[in-house]
Amino acid sequence: MDIGCGIGGFSIAFAKSGFYVTAIDSSMIAMEHLRNKIQEINLQNIKIFPVSLEDFQFFQKYDVIFGSYIMGLMEEKMIDRVLEYTTHYLILLLPYRRIKNDFCIEELYRELKIDTDYLKQSNYLDLIKILDRKNISYHIKILHSDFGQPFQTKEEGLDFINHYFPILKKYDDEVMKWLDRKCILRDGKYYLPNQKESVIMIIEKKGRI
Repeated sequence: MDIGCGIGGFSIAFAKSGFYVTAIDSSMIAMEHLRNKIQEINLQNIKIFPVSLEDFQFFQKYDVIFGSYIMGLMEEKMIDRVLEYTTHYLILLLPYRRIKNDFCIEELYRELKIDTDYLKQSNYLDLIKILDRKNISYHIKILHSDFGQPFQTKEEGLDFINHYFPILKKYDDEVMKWLDRKCILRDGKYYLPNQKESVIMIIEKKGRI
């Protein structure tokens, strides 16, 4: 199971490796992109559900549950719920920093003179507190990787930024100029790089102390 699958990079990789994948995400735009990609490459072993983790109704247990940047899992009740439906491993990709800086968004906020307090987020240390309190063992590793986002047009990029970050519409012109500087043109499409530090956390189901 891939929670918060986005446009499906991990889901597709899991499916190509032979897993049967349940992919969920609350973004209709991302899920439509994934649906089209699945049809394009003719993958039969991915089921997609356009729904948030909070609203998802589990109907089976999963050998592996994977979640990438799912802040809902920072809550104790949600961790308990997900572990209940995990038979082997819960693998989480989590923020390393306390201030969100996806796509260099902190730079854009400073240019627009928007308070960066809006970018504060929970990070892996918050989850560690929960797991330690519940005597659940885990392994962690810090990763440096690119989580960039492709767009057909810069207007699509503007919609993406406005969807994921609290920026007023009056700044659209400034955001478009920022996208002009940041986006890379690849094969006629735009790509917004996203170099970031993350923490991968692996919880083995039998790992309760």
